[in-house]
Amino acid sequence: MSARPFMIALVTTVATFGGFVGTALAASAPVATFPSAAAPSSSVLFNGTSSIITVGHSAHLALSGAMTLEAWVRPSSTLSGRRDIIVKTRTRGGFPYGLELTNGVPDAYATIGAKTVKVSATSPLTPHAWSFIAAYYNGHSLQLYVNDRLLAARSAHGNLSTSTGPLQIGGDSESGRHYAGMIDYVRVYTHSFSTTQAKNHGRHPRPTTPTTTIHTTPTPPTPTKPTTTPPSTPAATTATVTKRPTTTTKTTPPPTKPPTATKPANIGVPLITGTPLEGDTLSATRGTWTGSPTSYSYQWQDCTSTGSLPCTSIAGATSSTYVVQASDVGHTMDTVVAATNAAGSGVTYPEVTAEVTTTTTPTTTTPTTTTPTTTTTPTTTTPTTTTPTTTTPTTTTPTTTTPTTPTTPTTTPPPPTTTAPVLSASANLWVSLSGGSCARQSTKGAEVSSGDCGTLQAAWDAAQCGDTINIDSGNYGGDPAAPVTLFDTNAALRGTCSSPVVIEPGPGATRSSVIFGQVDSGYLGQDPVEGSSNWFIQDITIAAVMNVQGDSDNDTLNDIQGGTMYINGARNFTLENSNMGPCYNTLPGPNPAITCQSNFKVDPSDVSYGGQTTENITLNHDYFHDFIDNNTNSATDHDECIFLNGGVNETIENSKFSVCQLYAIFLQPYSGVPFTNLVIQNNWFSGTENGGSNADEYGTPRNTAVELGSNGPIGIDGALIRFNSFAADEGITQSSFGNSNDANDRIIANILGNGSCDTGVTYGYNLMINQPTCGTGDTTITTSPYINPTETPSGVNNYHLACGTDLGTFVTPNTADYQISADLDGNALSSIEPRTPGSEQSTC
Repeated sequence: MSARPFMIALVTTVATFGGFVGTALAASAPVATFPSAAAPSSSVLFNGTSSIITVGHSAHLALSGAMTLEAWVRPSSTLSGRRDIIVKTRTRGGFPYGLELTNGVPDAYATIGAKTVKVSATSPLTPHAWSFIAAYYNGHSLQLYVNDRLLAARSAHGNLSTSTGPLQIGGDSESGRHYAGMIDYVRVYTHSFSTTQAKNHGRHPRPTTPTTTIHTTPTPPTPTKPTTTPPSTPAATTATVTKRPTTTTKTTPPPTKPPTATKPANIGVPLITGTPLEGDTLSATRGTWTGSPTSYSYQWQDCTSTGSLPCTSIAGATSSTYVVQASDVGHTMDTVVAATNAAGSGVTYPEVTAEVTTTTTPTTTTPTTTTPTTTTTPTTTTPTTTTPTTTTPTTTTPTTTTPTTPTTPTTTPPPPTTTAPVLSASANLWVSLSGGSCARQSTKGAEVSSGDCGTLQAAWDAAQCGDTINIDSGNYGGDPAAPVTLFDTNAALRGTCSSPVVIEPGPGATRSSVIFGQVDSGYLGQDPVEGSSNWFIQDITIAAVMNVQGDSDNDTLNDIQGGTMYINGARNFTLENSNMGPCYNTLPGPNPAITCQSNFKVDPSDVSYGGQTTENITLNHDYFHDFIDNNTNSATDHDECIFLNGGVNETIENSKFSVCQLYAIFLQPYSGVPFTNLVIQNNWFSGTENGGSNADEYGTPRNTAVELGSNGPIGIDGALIRFNSFAADEGITQSSFGNSNDANDRIIANILGNGSCDTGVTYGYNLMINQPTCGTGDTTITTSPYINPTETPSGVNNYHLACGTDLGTFVTPNTADYQISADLDGNALSSIEPRTPGSEQSTC
């Protein structure tokens, strides 16, 4: 059993701790009224003048690098001043953290060093109505949620200050601040939560009973006379905590009944895949649950256009799939997923979809605007597409969004849409197939078709820092002989921009309807051309390849359908939330529409052309799949998904790999240039080899996901490969032409299905599936630890761990190498609590 987060649930006089057992919470006099006729179930009624619940200080309440405070509240009125919900006290003030109402408005604060950071909502809570309020601190920002909506956030960095004062609920003994009304289901965690989890917590109905009840005092007998004196309240004000599953210190008699089976609890949020488009089909996964559910049910809902409550159930929509109807247009979609066993049912909610749109192109009523008509069709073939998303970041500060799980591209892709754009959104520049004059609007505004640019390069040349370039639907072509270019020809965008230029589909366009073939940001050759800097491109298809080279700097690709990439001489580049593949070494492949023909490659520098080294490259939340050798006569092709030749400060994280011909990732220094500070973490490697007609260029099967290669006397130096999960026949090996020159490489806290103990590598706390151990803390198990141990190309999400499996030695994060902030599912991790190997932290 892995360590669980510390939690407090108010249930009459009983405290429940996740993974720990403690004595009853003692209340400061006078005791808060609970239960009562006005506060049934587990709710606690506070009188607004003197009621406080006090929990004695413990090490678990000395929150440091991360924090979660949650509570359901039902204020009896909008009281003036500050009113405590949860507060960690300190004598003479300077409280470390708290959740409160100020004049009825929710706010949260955290003291970091000598500074107090505070976030506040703007409107008071409705009296006599239940609301969920929560504060999350992840080491980078303090966030305030009310119900399922993020209402405030502030940047903050560092550890929380600590105190030895008690945690108090409903008021504090230092300054009063008494709350009036009911409080239910208070939780304090030593970690933060992802955006999806935070929203799901706020979208659950208020619990009517606690998830776990541990009675630490016997239930007193029912009095027979009014004068009968009930048992006295326990005098202790601190919680005696004993860690499971070792020994438990029993301070009071045990329950009268043995523990019973518990209903399922969600530990891995379900996902909704598909396009929120009228007539298209949405699908919901089950998610991951405890309690071994025997059945699952679904109820699809229409929610508001912003994804907030209320949501309305759709009659008869109870399957795991749903065909989007005309009545859903203008709503976001969600589904209630319920898992059931003999003990009962548990429910959870996926992240809502984007707003549903219609397949019918809205007509413009502006009499002075003419709709451009496409007169020619580019000859570039149509690429494969996957499920598009329509998430749009702010134009001044693009943000990373949690991606939906990518799906394997269809074999028969739909043609790109050629409908006219809707002239309604705001941008500085527009690109369309019929554009030409390319007029920039100094203030973002609606599209004026007469001012459209005909090419992306023309729009780029006219842009300034912070601009938005919208692209209308269409196939913009681009092949190796005549690629679409994005060169450094705009002096205004050189150097550093406080805000990048955002390039994205215009209104009515989607990732699958804005299509490019080959796009070059820079060119290396006999006449090198520098690449462009300070762009943020999102939600488009780049069917063949995106080349980022020639001193490109500060660039991001977000939510891209590829294709593949070549990176050389770029700095500060990020690829996130994107789908790379399929790619074939010989065209046409099985699907002639696929124009991608090479692996995803990173070279270490363009210094031979007078440029810079490749530095600060991040691949985050991406899906790499189906890089295939389809030429049976090929003997020398590299058809791994990613081929890294070197670079400085490169990170591959939170990503998934499936059906890569040779390896998922091949590491080989190029021309004597070693790697520096390479990190591969939190990834899932599923069925990563032998996807083509022959095993490898030598005809030998390679059951290896990550290969440590070499080039002459140069080895792989300073690589950190940690907290990854590998399928039962996948692992990490050193190539047959490798050598002992690798230095300071660490392979730690992974689940490995295959591999060898390589020279020049430090191992620690890896879980080996039928493999010998290689280092301190390594453990060998004989069966696959995954929920679905049968790996196929469709097993892209099979990294979830089965409950009851031997997960080996817990990893204690006592050095920086073992400290990681979240797992592959986005669950925040404590900097001090033990955790399991692999990319998912078991919550069994």
